Amino acid sequence: MLVVLIAVAGLNWIGGIEHYYFTIKWYDWPVHFLGGIWAALFFLWVLNWSPVAGFKSLALWLMSPGKIIFLVFLVGIAWEIYELSLGITDIHDRGYVLDTIHDLLNDVLGAWLVVYLSNRFARKLDTSSLGARR
Repeated sequence: MLVVLIAVAGLNWIGGIEHYYFTIKWYDWPVHFLGGIWAALFFLWVLNWSPVAGFKSLALWLMSPGKIIFLVFLVGIAWEIYELSLGITDIHDRGYVLDTIHDLLNDVLGAWLVVYLSNRFARKLDTSSLGARR
């Protein structure tokens, strides 16, 4: 999870300094995809391994993969609002709506990948542990 966060922060920092977000049309695609991966990993961590007792009721609410993906979608919306509030982008920019939709789609696709792989991994653990009991 930390590696993904460092990758997202590093790509974001480089993209800002080198103006890649404005000169390379697709630059934010992998950043949003990785951001979706990180956010989903974070929510799964809260769900399964968080040492903070107050998160247990939140963890019970988060039990469904669809809710994790929805929360990542909300994080993506919050990020878009953050960009607007800083003046990084503007609603009136050419292609703003399409770019925002694409950003949110990449956030959700990253989250979906994490949920999919975690479910497959969990099923493998269940079947291998069942076989070990016999």
